[in-house]
Amino acid sequence: MREIKYTGIILKKQPLGEADELITLFTKEQGKVRVLAKSVKSAKSKLQQKLQALFFVEARVTTGKLPKVIGVETIKIYAPLRENLDGLKHAFYALEFVLKFSADEQKNEKLFVIFESFLEFLNSSPSAQVLDLGLLKFKLSGLETVGFAVHFPKDALTERQLFFSPEAGGFLPNPGGVAVDAEIYQLFLQLKALRPTEAELLKFNPRSVFQLQSFLSDFIEYQLERKLKSEMYLKGI
Repeated sequence: MREIKYTGIILKKQPLGEADELITLFTKEQGKVRVLAKSVKSAKSKLQQKLQALFFVEARVTTGKLPKVIGVETIKIYAPLRENLDGLKHAFYALEFVLKFSADEQKNEKLFVIFESFLEFLNSSPSAQVLDLGLLKFKLSGLETVGFAVHFPKDALTERQLFFSPEAGGFLPNPGGVAVDAEIYQLFLQLKALRPTEAELLKFNPRSVFQLQSFLSDFIEYQLERKLKSEMYLKGI
């Protein structure tokens, strides 16, 4: 029986029978894949502690309709992140984003890099304000990578007033949707040009950050036709 090696981040675990689990991995090689972990809930299982959500792993699996895990090596567990409740809330938001916007077995290496980089960013224990700026950057980059980039008019800086509409695809120079303050639009433009690790360089009113988060969450909800469940945990921060 042929083996395949995947490098990926564990998104989800589901019980399957009394002792098995179905593991959803987001892999660099093949996008989102599901693999069977046999007898993983057994006390004697050597895989149990290596197959946890948000673990970055290298997994060896068999080929077939439902590949079976035959070996796992842990690359990173993001230990500092796991001790930071606010960081974990942001991480699980990103995890759900990847789950919902990824088709099965459809390679998206750019999204993999964005997701893995965001976990590294969260693992660095950024301040609360930088944490939110990093999430905004993840949303913008993630949306663009899955084909739902936020539209913005090229000459918007010359307009007296802008509006945001999820239905229209983003920012508009003409009335429609919600009116946008100039600072919010400046924040959007600067985030697009920065890497996640550079978010700490930005200085913005927290209200502008909150408003842009709200706009992008509405945009994501419109594209998915549903809310991300982890959204309610973020709003509790």
